[in-house]
Amino acid sequence: MNNIPPLPSIEGDLLLDVLTRQSNRNNSSPPDNSEHGGVERLAELGDIVLGMTIMYILFQRTPFLSAAELSERHKELMDDENIKHWLTCYNLKARVRGLEDRSRLDDQTEERTLFSSYVGAVYVQKGFPTLLTWISRLVSPESEPLAAPGSNAATVPPPPPPYSSTNAPPPSVPPPSIPPPVPMGGVNTLALFNQTCAQRGLVINWEIESEGPPHQPRWSVKCLVNSQLRGSGTGRNQKVAKEEAARQAFHQLGWGSF
Repeated sequence: MNNIPPLPSIEGDLLLDVLTRQSNRNNSSPPDNSEHGGVERLAELGDIVLGMTIMYILFQRTPFLSAAELSERHKELMDDENIKHWLTCYNLKARVRGLEDRSRLDDQTEERTLFSSYVGAVYVQKGFPTLLTWISRLVSPESEPLAAPGSNAATVPPPPPPYSSTNAPPPSVPPPSIPPPVPMGGVNTLALFNQTCAQRGLVINWEIESEGPPHQPRWSVKCLVNSQLRGSGTGRNQKVAKEEAARQAFHQLGWGSF
């Protein structure tokens, strides 16, 4: 028995639930530990957790066993006689209190309930890593205890905080882009230029001058878009010069060419 690992400690009302038989309490009152509900619930949890833990230990340490052999070895370790052996090693029966007829503790069902409830209490209060260390040494005292599954996994950064409409402005939606018009033959250059500028919210200013004799003037027109010179044109009349200035501005603004 020298190789038996230390029994993990449990404290408080949980220990009272494990070591006090419910039949010796006042059955009209709720269990001492209402959070866990008494020894029967702990034993049910502990029996399942013990079986799972033993299977995990066998799975990790005996890869050469077939599935059938794994199941058979698991049954041996979960057998009532083996549970009784572990109870004796830890002298757990002597720690049970409040029981007038102590011979009841020799019943196989009571023995399993006592050990399984202790396992369940360790799992609830200490967690699976502590339980796995204890049971792996209990099953195989000469081996190093197993690490809990996932304990060597890389740390995953926490997810970003969820979006909240109360503390974050809604994303800005850019205004829809207006594709530049494609000039076509026969299209009025000046009309198309004015229409495109209006769609894009651009301000057009024209600077118009003339020189030469009144009967044969020469017109010069400058096209300013948002106060910036974008095109200029000359012609025998104002319309021709203005259309030339508009054509140059249209091209300089990257909207195409005529």
